[in-house]
Amino acid sequence: MGYQLEKGKNIEDAVHSVAEEQVIKAIDELRDLALDPHPTVHQVRKRCKKLRGLIRLIRPTFDAYRQENVFLRDAARELSSIRDAQSIIESVDSLQTYYAGQVDERVFHKVRQELIARRQRITDDQEDMDQRLEIFLGKMHKLEHRIEEWQVNEEGYAAVADGLRKTFRRGRKYFSRAYLSPSTERFHEWRKLVKYHWYHLRLLHGIWPEMLTVQEETADKLADALGDDHDLDVLLTTVLTTPDAFGDDRQRQVLYGLIDRRRHSLRTDARLLGTYLFAEKPGSQVRRFGTYWEMWQKQ
Repeated sequence: MGYQLEKGKNIEDAVHSVAEEQVIKAIDELRDLALDPHPTVHQVRKRCKKLRGLIRLIRPTFDAYRQENVFLRDAARELSSIRDAQSIIESVDSLQTYYAGQVDERVFHKVRQELIARRQRITDDQEDMDQRLEIFLGKMHKLEHRIEEWQVNEEGYAAVADGLRKTFRRGRKYFSRAYLSPSTERFHEWRKLVKYHWYHLRLLHGIWPEMLTVQEETADKLADALGDDHDLDVLLTTVLTTPDAFGDDRQRQVLYGLIDRRRHSLRTDARLLGTYLFAEKPGSQVRRFGTYWEMWQKQ
């Protein structure tokens, strides 16, 4: 079925189907011993984010929202240090690729070595990693049983309209805030809302695929740009915490300059994408999607 609401089902059954699929996939990924733990952690954390996107869409009509949102947030947070150890290396690799041929690669060498050593220390503590993954697996099993009891208090488009509106409205608000008074926290909050809106577009993809595909791609690119910006902030913070572990002073100064330039470029790109994605007013978008929904149901 994929990550989208299915036509021909009442909204509660459609929500159950999407949620159950994500939980089952997470359980299968955790049980697959052939997978490296770092990709596994990345995948199951994404499942939690997709589930949070789903329940945020039905939030005003879903009484268990607060309970399940906290449950999923905390479950993913338990694995965040493992994922961060990998994503920060990917951030260095991306930075090196972006400036390939422009900067001496030795600037990145010591940084990457140290970050790989830090990731290895986490991996070497196999007992701790196994325990965290086992606890996460237990939580997914509990959630799998609870999904059957989830109740949605509205039918049809009415069940998703307010959730769609609320997330989109907050996304527009944080877009303005991020550039009015830039800060890492504001851009990070905006990124989360963009990601939720992207999930909502994917869940509603079937109402008019040709139209929503463009918006989905724009939201995806925007989320990636903001995600890369956030990862570079984490990289910078990590280096500043223990600078001597990441090369000599000259190499670090070059690295700081590259991070700053790249983040400026990413935020410039994000501003353009955000202008396209959030051009419409929330009420107008919700009414437009409502029309698509009605036509989808009649087809």
